[in-house]
Amino acid sequence: MTDTITQPTPPDAVDGAARRSFLTVAMRADRPHTLPLRVCLDDHDELRIVRGRALGSALVAPRVRELQVDDPSMSSTHFRLRRIDGAWWLEDAPSRNGTAVDGVRVARGALRDGAVIEAGQSFFVFRTCETEASSELAIAAAIARPRGLVTLHPGLDDQLASLIRIAPAPLAVLIRGETGTGKELVARAIHEVSRRPGALVAVNCAAIPLDLLHAELCGARRGAYSGATSDRLGFVRAAEGGTLFLDEIAELAPGAQVTLLRILEERAVVPLGATQPVPVDVRFLSATHADVHAIGFRPDLLGRLAGFVIALPALRDRREDLGLLVASFLDDCGAPPDVSFALAAARRLMHGAWRLNIRQLRNSVTAAVLTGDRRIEAAHLPVDELPVAGADRASPSRPGQRSTITAEQLASLLRAHAGNISAVARALATSRTHVTRLMRRLGVDPSGNASST
Repeated sequence: MTDTITQPTPPDAVDGAARRSFLTVAMRADRPHTLPLRVCLDDHDELRIVRGRALGSALVAPRVRELQVDDPSMSSTHFRLRRIDGAWWLEDAPSRNGTAVDGVRVARGALRDGAVIEAGQSFFVFRTCETEASSELAIAAAIARPRGLVTLHPGLDDQLASLIRIAPAPLAVLIRGETGTGKELVARAIHEVSRRPGALVAVNCAAIPLDLLHAELCGARRGAYSGATSDRLGFVRAAEGGTLFLDEIAELAPGAQVTLLRILEERAVVPLGATQPVPVDVRFLSATHADVHAIGFRPDLLGRLAGFVIALPALRDRREDLGLLVASFLDDCGAPPDVSFALAAARRLMHGAWRLNIRQLRNSVTAAVLTGDRRIEAAHLPVDELPVAGADRASPSRPGQRSTITAEQLASLLRAHAGNISAVARALATSRTHVTRLMRRLGVDPSGNASST
């Protein structure tokens, strides 16, 4: 039985801005190390997906392209994409094993942006968006980029290409995105591309006690405070000639924001116990999952930190990168070269909600390799099984939202888990650091005792 998809592709132009459409061969279940390929559809009226001996595409007739996929389980011609009245439609050939779109077997239907197509052992992602990208892209052509700056998502690729161009300049960069979207990885890649001679120094702003913040950032002279038995450089001077990465920048207290603003304005620090400023040459990168405008962050400081802003999409919005990411995680954890995924397991990867984004995917793949064998089954992938807190089932770590958990709820969770902060973090589908911040903000101790206010 087949269904028909009725949601059409958006038109080719919106308010004068050109939109382009793409099909990406994102992942092979039986051969997950196969490199992806992205094909632009704009100059064609039809794309035929056929079984071939190698992954690649060729023009076979005017405005008709053929995409060959090395997948023995596909039919000789498996499905077609056709442009009809400005929308892209999928038509099964018909094929021997059928074609599924977003998990539903279909014979014919219009494609929506982000649709996941399954044919044989292969998974494809259809994308239509405003982008400068217009040519075919084999991932091998972009692999020279540092890890963290490689993507097959056309819109994100535009942003990362711009980021590479401005990386050598001292311009401050603000990286936004949900928890687990790879913000620190992007920051490290920016530093690598910048070729600055100094080190990259990463600072978790949420972890610096307010009373020690000036000393931690600016350094301190010997004897400046009790316990200061020697001079301390501080984070800013430790990054001299390099990059200072300020993670969780939205967690900076107002007083700390004033200190940082002065450093950025004067390009100098005054160590605790000193009287003269010390000039510094530091490139500033910062990251946040929060909406800094909504939480009262100083606009003058934000203006200095956000010389260039990049917004990393959630993993669920860049599914064409799933195969690329899975292959890299397989390499990282030492998976055998002939490792494969059962079709049911690959479907869980391609259709998962991935609320904790790339971090959750990495942990899931690593655990699957360690608990499975050369063939990873769906049972080895605990996808989307992390519980979510809150009546509206919104994770407290989602960007642009403040946590809605109350002191009483947090205290109850801590008591239920005997003060185990890591267990509470798992129950809330967030990080241990975030739970610690909640405890401090709500006045709850590890035993589950809430202070009265």
